[in-house]
Amino acid sequence: MTSTLVPSRISTVRATVELIRWSLIRNAINAPFFAVVQVLSAFALLYGISVFMPHLDRNSAEYLASGTVTVTLISMGCVIAPQIIVTTKTNGMFDYQRSLPVPRLAILAADILVWAVLAIPGIIAGGVAAKLKFGFDVNLSIGAIAVVFALQVVMAVLGFMLAYWIPASLLTIVTQTIVFMVMLFAPINYPPERLPEWYAHVHQFLPFAPAANLVRATLFNIGPIQILDVIVVGFWGLLGCASALWALARRD
Repeated sequence: MTSTLVPSRISTVRATVELIRWSLIRNAINAPFFAVVQVLSAFALLYGISVFMPHLDRNSAEYLASGTVTVTLISMGCVIAPQIIVTTKTNGMFDYQRSLPVPRLAILAADILVWAVLAIPGIIAGGVAAKLKFGFDVNLSIGAIAVVFALQVVMAVLGFMLAYWIPASLLTIVTQTIVFMVMLFAPINYPPERLPEWYAHVHQFLPFAPAANLVRATLFNIGPIQILDVIVVGFWGLLGCASALWALARRD
């Protein structure tokens, strides 16, 4: 019995590795473009808002610095990734992936890992911009890096959920709405006190503001980590993962 189980386990691991390699090859041609877009977006957001608000106090500067990193994460995971992934539904790649004799989790994990790696330039650019503009030091401890990477994964998972379930004709509208809401109407680049109390309370249970709080607490050492933020982000990550796996496993 042992001899029959071991080869199966090895083949699963090998399949996962090959899926990661395949995903890297498929996205390699776009990787430089993604990097440039993220770097430009990070510097444009931080320096652009600073132009309109030249006299920022330290609290506002901290929100803007950490918000820049968070917006880059959200843009990569919930905006750019879905618009690229949705093309797999139109060109037949999505159906081909579902036909492969490998675990659905391996297919999702391979793509998610690659997109999490593709988001790294935006994180670095956001930290560099914050250092150059405000002189903030970025915490590069293992714990902080692990939290930020986990947030990258969560945003990518949510992006895959959107790409798998929302029709291609509506996806652009949905993702652009997310960008609009995140940049202007979410307490990410500014304190929640500037919003109506009920609206700020709603954002406590959406994934974006809690993610910004975690970036602020870990990457910039501003305030403690709140357990509610961890629970909310974790819930949305599990929901996105379950929804994406369901889409991969269902039969049309």
